[in-house]
Amino acid sequence: MGMLQVKNVPPELHSALAARAKTQGLSMSDYVIRLLSQDLSRPTVEEWVAARQESAPVKGIDAVRLIDEVRVEFDIPSGSESVVTAVSDVAVDRSRRR
Repeated sequence: MGMLQVKNVPPELHSALAARAKTQGLSMSDYVIRLLSQDLSRPTVEEWVAARQESAPVKGIDAVRLIDEVRVEFDIPSGSESVVTAVSDVAVDRSRRR
């Protein structure tokens, strides 16, 4: 098994890790391995973007019209970033109804 040594860990970070490991009933080593494992199980932004680019586009949905409808339905101002979440939810709902 490989070995990893982390130097220059700030005392407050070390204390926080030790406290969390203790509450989980784990050694600090096991707790940090769990954290690293969880982090590496998630795709990087680059991997996520690449996967989205490889997936087929959703057919039969006019994105501009959908965004406008969601803005009206949820009273979201034009240019607001929160429309992304709302549009995603509506698109998923509509695709399930088909």
